[in-house]
Amino acid sequence: MVLLKKLYQIYLNGKIDLENNGIYQWTDNYPTISIIENDLRKNVLYTLKSNQKIIGAINISEEQEAKYESIKWEFNNSKVLVIHRLVIDPKYQKKGYAQN
Repeated sequence: MVLLKKLYQIYLNGKIDLENNGIYQWTDNYPTISIIENDLRKNVLYTLKSNQKIIGAINISEEQEAKYESIKWEFNNSKVLVIHRLVIDPKYQKKGYAQN
């Protein structure tokens, strides 16, 4: 439960930072605690640590949004991994963590 609360706070901080920069990609309560908990349960949520402290998270899974079906992909018949909910705690942004 402590991990879940830490992750939720990082996502909340990230959402506030996005909004402060005029980016309203994550609306209302998204991502919710239950979404993050579900990601953890499915083992599709990965964390980034610096000095043993969680500073970011990402969902990497085979799940795709329905609207992706209308896109003409280069490899239509292959299994793919999709990135969802990438976040870096604003205190650690602009240091290249999301690039590596």
